[in-house]
Amino acid sequence: LLSKERRLIAHEGVMRTLIIRVTDGEGKQPYTDARREADIWFGTYGNNLSGNANSMSNLYDQCSGGKLNFLPTKHSNLVNGVLELSTSESLAGLGISKAGEIIRAEFNALNQELGIEFEAFSIILPEGVTGPGGGGIAGIEGGYQFYGGGAERSLEVIMHEFGHNIGFHHSGVLNEGNYDDNHCLMGCCAGAQQMCFNAAKSWYSGWYSEPGKDGHMDVSHFDTQGQWWSGDLVGIDDYLTGVFDEEGHSLILHTKGGLYAMFNRRKGINAGVMAYRDEVVIVQQWSERSESKVLATLSPEQPRYKFSADYYDFDVNFELCDIFIPPVVTGPLIEIKGTASQSSTAIWAVASLAIDGNLDQTWAGRSVTHTTGDEEDLDPWWALQLDKETEVEHVRILNRSDPCCGHRLSNAIIELFNSDGEMVYTRNLGTADDVEDIYLGSVFLVKKVQIKHFGYKILSLAEVQLFAPIETVGTLSGRQPDHARVVTSLSNGDEPRISCDTSLSPTQSRSPSISPTLSFQPTIYRAVPKGVVLKRDSSDCIFQSNPTNHPDRYKCLIQRTLASSDPGGHDNDYVIFSGAEDGCIITVQPVTWAWGGTAFIFQSDSSLDEINACFAPNALLSEIHAPFAPTMSPLTALSDGPSMQPTLQLSDAPTMHPSPASSDGPSVQPTLQLSDAPT
Repeated sequence: LLSKERRLIAHEGVMRTLIIRVTDGEGKQPYTDARREADIWFGTYGNNLSGNANSMSNLYDQCSGGKLNFLPTKHSNLVNGVLELSTSESLAGLGISKAGEIIRAEFNALNQELGIEFEAFSIILPEGVTGPGGGGIAGIEGGYQFYGGGAERSLEVIMHEFGHNIGFHHSGVLNEGNYDDNHCLMGCCAGAQQMCFNAAKSWYSGWYSEPGKDGHMDVSHFDTQGQWWSGDLVGIDDYLTGVFDEEGHSLILHTKGGLYAMFNRRKGINAGVMAYRDEVVIVQQWSERSESKVLATLSPEQPRYKFSADYYDFDVNFELCDIFIPPVVTGPLIEIKGTASQSSTAIWAVASLAIDGNLDQTWAGRSVTHTTGDEEDLDPWWALQLDKETEVEHVRILNRSDPCCGHRLSNAIIELFNSDGEMVYTRNLGTADDVEDIYLGSVFLVKKVQIKHFGYKILSLAEVQLFAPIETVGTLSGRQPDHARVVTSLSNGDEPRISCDTSLSPTQSRSPSISPTLSFQPTIYRAVPKGVVLKRDSSDCIFQSNPTNHPDRYKCLIQRTLASSDPGGHDNDYVIFSGAEDGCIITVQPVTWAWGGTAFIFQSDSSLDEINACFAPNALLSEIHAPFAPTMSPLTALSDGPSMQPTLQLSDAPTMHPSPASSDGPSVQPTLQLSDAPT
């Protein structure tokens, strides 16, 4: 059924997506036909009908590193994920929300018989449906969107609305509007067809933090002047498709103040970013579901930024030390010995032309491959079977360069297999270039190379080249990603700040260190935020069980104190507390220290009886901590990333600066007015 309830689309996985194309009782239809809608959503026809550089599904696939895939749902009544639905109702003059609800109800009745299964759905309303906005409406944390006024023609609008479905709110610029962040799809604009999301949205997506490849650097627990961190921030493309080493690189930096910083490298997946190109962008977002704002950018011309707020007794400083974009380095060209094949062949353009050594990229040069692109060749492919397994570190694809046809390689998938038939590498090529260089980030034993498309498309290649590892001893085979070196620190007033020239050891690093950070180390690490006093009120603590939204947890009401929903999420680091005067001890994993200034929410292995005995009414809960120097142990996994959704919408904004109420808004959320929709 098309549910009205909030149902957050997962940040990862395969999402079967249904498009409902509506014809009303007066015979009025949407501005786009079913084939074009399938092309805009899924790239079914190679983006040839949409005229876009990407499809919605391809762009989410790229930005998520293959972790989130929207695919057309399958059913005998659907064509490429599209259901044609006719209603006897006249929808002309109705608003998007009201018209969408009518269609939702009619489909639910129909689907009792059809039984179509899906995770997300889009209702495309006919011409004549009016505001609010005449654009797109999406459920924040829901699995649906309604489109009217022709907004379904805009890839940018669709990306934005699906962003709401996975929990992203709008992104703007400080002292400007809510849609003015032109380096993020939650705030951007016409032409945004090869870019992703800002640092805060990217952090909460969870796409860039995985075992062995953690792109998150969290220093938001720093709360004492003099604490600092310095490191290299890479761009999204280098993290996903290039060389990334979590011991030496980070993608997103998270600091106190709800601040997130990222190197906005204009490259590959992010090649079409519309603003702040090749700069470090600092955005503020107080909670997972709240709006974000661009506060500052760092560039060689403006390398410093200081964040100050009345609710902190320190400033958060950022400094850009250097931007490093190394020259292209490659290993020796491998002489290819093997057999090429492809799914179909148009006239003379056989598969072997892509390994003939002729680098001519034009049709007239008669050295490019070409599949038929007809209905007999769904999901076309080209493959190279090597005679023997070979060490490969770099693949180069020469695209057909004729003006008519270079775009056909956009969003093709490259796959590498070993001699056991196991896939060892895959990636989406994104927007096609004349020459695609794929640096694998490691050395792979390769027996088969495959390049493929999904849908009814043409696949055409001029040449495929393989390169051996770089003959250089050192980290990452001598290759380094593009990166920006930054330093962040806490200071107070006009005291000397940590700068790029500082020679002290940082407060936090990826690797253990025994070097003291400052003269007063070791310090006391205090988990409870400054200003938060955990003094119980007169009620008992309660047990909260809601398996569909969050793990089991407890809530103890406290006497009013400074509001804080840090650290957010679940399964956070353990903190030990003493409570009543008998010396009892309870170990907790905090969810929020002082939600609304009156609720301490946490996970614990202790029972409710044990908690109520120790955290008794009117007891002062005291954190038990020992001196430690943050540099004495490796970075632990900090828990500000995405998690199962708690019952309450939490916000870590200080009381005097609450997060926008819109982050917990209605399940049907207007997101673009007609005047705002890209054209």
